[in-house]
Amino acid sequence: MAVHLLSDQCGIYFDDANEPYLISQNGDDARVRITATLRFPLRIESLAAKQRDSAQPETYELFLNLMDRFHYRVVHEQSKFYEELQAGEDEDGEEVAPTRKANVADDRAALAQYCEQMRATWDGAAIHGPFTIEGIDRTRYELGDSIVGIEGRNIPLNGKLNGSFHPQIVGMTYDIQRQHMILTTQQYRADKRVLQDKQGIGGELA
Repeated sequence: MAVHLLSDQCGIYFDDANEPYLISQNGDDARVRITATLRFPLRIESLAAKQRDSAQPETYELFLNLMDRFHYRVVHEQSKFYEELQAGEDEDGEEVAPTRKANVADDRAALAQYCEQMRATWDGAAIHGPFTIEGIDRTRYELGDSIVGIEGRNIPLNGKLNGSFHPQIVGMTYDIQRQHMILTTQQYRADKRVLQDKQGIGGELA
C-alpha cells in the first residue's frame, strides 16, 4: 500500500481497496491529521500607470516577472495556528509576542513602490545618436558623460519634463583626415553627481 499526496487540494489517498491497518485497528477513533501549505494560483500584481506629464507619445507597457523578489505568504484566518501567530496584550496592556512564528511575507507595498520607481527612471523620450564636433583635441569629453543640451541653439536634450533623462556618451571616434570627433550616445538616466563644471558639445555635460 502506498500513500499519495493530492495534487489539487490538501489531502492524501491510499491506493488500496482496504483501509490502512492503523486506521482500521482504531475504528471510529482513528484520526489522520494533515498539515499543508497552499500555493496561491494568482500572483500579486501592481501597476504604475502612465502619468499626464510623460514625454512618451504613446503608452508603452512593460511586464516584469518578479516572483523571486516579491512574495505574499500568509496564514489563513481559519487556520488552527492563526491565533497563536497574532501578537496580543497582557493585563497591563503591554504587547505580548506571538507564541508561534511563521514564514510569512507581504511585499505588496514594496512591489508597488518598485513599479513606481521603474516608471520614474525610464519614462522618458529616447534621444540618442551621433554628435559630430569640429576638432579632435576636445579632452573634456569622457565615456559615461551625459549631454544635456546644445548651447547657442537653445536645444535641450532632456527626454523628461520633470527629472533628468539625457543621452549618454558610449563611444568616441576620431576622424583624423577631417579633423572631426564623433560622440556616440545612447539613452540613459543622467547622474546628477557628475554635473560639475563640464561644458561641451555646445552645451553642458552631466
